[in-house]
Amino acid sequence: MAAPNPTPDGRSAGAPPAPARQGHLGLVPAVLVFGALLLALFTGTSLLVGKALMDIEQLAADTRNVLLPGLIRHQGTAVNIERLRGFGEVVLTTPDAERRRRVRLAAYILASDSVFEQESRVHQTIRLAYQAILFVARTREEQENEEEWIANRLETIEARIEALAREADAERIRRLYRAERLLTSVKHAATPLELARLEAAFNAVAIHLPEESSGWREVIERRRAIINAGETADARWAAARQTLEALADSLSTRAALRASDRSGLIVELAEQARLVGTGALLTLLAVLLILALLWRRHILLPILAATRGLEQVQSTHHPVALPHVRIRELDAINRAVENFGRMLAQLHDANTQLRRLSDRDGLTGIPNRRRFDTAYANLSKLARRHSRPLAVIMMDIDFFKAYNDTYGHLQGDDCLKRVAHAIERVAHRTGDVVARYGGEEFVAVLPETDAPGALRIAERMQAAVADLAIEHRSSTVAGHVTVSMGVAASGPEHPLDPEALVDTADQALLRAKRSGRNRICTATDGKRCEPEGTPGH
Repeated sequence: MAAPNPTPDGRSAGAPPAPARQGHLGLVPAVLVFGALLLALFTGTSLLVGKALMDIEQLAADTRNVLLPGLIRHQGTAVNIERLRGFGEVVLTTPDAERRRRVRLAAYILASDSVFEQESRVHQTIRLAYQAILFVARTREEQENEEEWIANRLETIEARIEALAREADAERIRRLYRAERLLTSVKHAATPLELARLEAAFNAVAIHLPEESSGWREVIERRRAIINAGETADARWAAARQTLEALADSLSTRAALRASDRSGLIVELAEQARLVGTGALLTLLAVLLILALLWRRHILLPILAATRGLEQVQSTHHPVALPHVRIRELDAINRAVENFGRMLAQLHDANTQLRRLSDRDGLTGIPNRRRFDTAYANLSKLARRHSRPLAVIMMDIDFFKAYNDTYGHLQGDDCLKRVAHAIERVAHRTGDVVARYGGEEFVAVLPETDAPGALRIAERMQAAVADLAIEHRSSTVAGHVTVSMGVAASGPEHPLDPEALVDTADQALLRAKRSGRNRICTATDGKRCEPEGTPGH
């Protein structure tokens, strides 16, 4: 829902009107009665409260004019940083050298994006992260080369031990094979501690084989170099990843946190002003109760009203209406609270609207492909978890390109909207989702619906489109706009995974189009399907 439009006096259209502005209260006669001490006390109180009020006004303006635009900009940058972090994780973990090369190229393209150069801190962090990705990639290549050398060297050692074993005594043969097993274990050592344990065991055997084992220690040294290089690469990427995560968190939440801090600071300043007023009130009570009552009426209560208004804004995200008061500074607090409430309500409504628009097709107004993918994934999980049926209907407007060529794209857009609304009205149960799949294609996902039920709904959709009677002179199957449909269902008896279910419905749609269009084909039709929505069907 869009935020309410402001009225000429700056108030929200839906907010109740504030009472008429009252005249300012003159406090000079009362101050003169109490003398210099009370004048000093009052002056100090006014200065503190006035400063808090000016700070509140400045904070509210800064939130509206600076923080909200910054929030939108930083959210986009944070998404790209998360992508770069994902590229780094792939380079760190994948054993596929070709995939590492592709991901490294993608990371280079992303890190070169001019968007990152707008902020020096972001640009510097991205550059260091990309350097870390390059370092990890090179380290992984070097480790693979070293692993290959170790494997080749072990083959040579095994052959050498086999040759020596033919001429050695039993004790020497036992030591040779013991050394071979230890070297083989060294190949798979993953930590310095494990490698040190194996090296100590190898040295205990190798001391009795000084001539044969002199060249075998290089395997241990190279394995140690592999482990050290891996730990260095892991540590460098861990530092880069931590920096990226901190930067992404900072960018995505900085403006929102600052706005929240501003509201908390306003509450704090209002509370501070209330405390100052309360202190002055207690001092004045010792001298004159009437002045204390006036102070409470014209200063303390408006501050409390502003504090409650802020708390209401924070808890409900709705604008508030506060009365005008005689004290100009306190009236400024009320207006600042009202402005902040309207701003926060508009931000909340704008976020809600953005979420809604991101799930809707801009032309037809029905859910888009993104919304369908999300809903379909959730419905598929529920159907599999509870062993319930789930159906998918794929549909395509027949000869739509010819329709556009004949009537123009404006009429084509109107046709898409009318067809979308017609089929959406048919699938009206809770949980049913009808979405634009792309171009002139639409898709419907129907929970708790088996194949016969999905076929009946498809027939009603086809009839609803036919009832629109949209003229189509270029169609070879009818004088009006028609649709071809493919129906597939999954259930406990014939379970299909989500991808297979959509693919089955798509294949049925393809058969419907190849069989003459204006037809409904199901997954069980085989190579034949009959037209639906015509007499006799």
